[in-house]
Amino acid sequence: MVGGDRAGFTRAALVTGVLTLSAAALLAEERDASAMLERVGAYIETYYGHAQSIIVDEQVLVQPLQINLTADGFPRRVRNELRVEWDPSADPPDVNFVRRQVSATGPPIFREKQEDCADPPGVTPEPLSFLLPANQPERVFTIAKNGRIDGRRALGVDYRLREPKPPEFIMTGKCPAIDMDGVIGGRLWIDAESGEVLRNETHLVKYVDARVPREQRRKDWPTEVAFERHDISTRYRRVTFKDPDEALLLPAEISTLNIYRLPEGMNRLRITQTFSNYRRFVTGARIVEPE
Repeated sequence: MVGGDRAGFTRAALVTGVLTLSAAALLAEERDASAMLERVGAYIETYYGHAQSIIVDEQVLVQPLQINLTADGFPRRVRNELRVEWDPSADPPDVNFVRRQVSATGPPIFREKQEDCADPPGVTPEPLSFLLPANQPERVFTIAKNGRIDGRRALGVDYRLREPKPPEFIMTGKCPAIDMDGVIGGRLWIDAESGEVLRNETHLVKYVDARVPREQRRKDWPTEVAFERHDISTRYRRVTFKDPDEALLLPAEISTLNIYRLPEGMNRLRITQTFSNYRRFVTGARIVEPE
């Protein structure tokens, strides 16, 4: 009986020790994530301060896909002039991509009267705006793992919305859309030394089935849509400028894969946005080309 008590005590002590170590490890991880996010937040504020004086050419390829995710027919091609609009005095701070369309060719992806509904809207949130210090509390961040991105040592950080919310149907101009922020999770790859964001990847954390509210329904659009995949990968590359000399990590490519079901069947769409010809305007009439 005494031996049994001793064994029970040993097992209880072992469990207590494991729980204590787990709690300590979790606390250390939270401290590490907090320190990293503080560094990233400071970097993002500096990044937007510089990025708001930059213009870039955005090439958009909207490609329908077959079941094996190869091209299905001709793509739509759009060329935009893009800049970042940053208002640090707003509450919360407001930062967006602002586009001016230069050209568009190719067949309509959806219906003929809404041929541009697959194009990126004229104004969209900048992909890293959720990392601003004022916005970070809206999400939960956890340290994932180490890796290498483009030869640089990187730290993986997973994130999700702190308070999940159901998908919401919205209209952007004449085009329907679904706000799925509440069911999206992501992983950042961050330079462990500088706090620079090297890559941002997002995906759905669950199947999305959304119905169009009755008051917003239109006879030429479906009343419901179900998303199986909504994957976005944003890659960054270093761009150097002169006069004054400066180097910034700026978007190189954003790739989006959508797989969704409408009443008439399954749809697959890949949208690829590539960025080139970065240039900086220092004054109202002066543009400085990158190196």
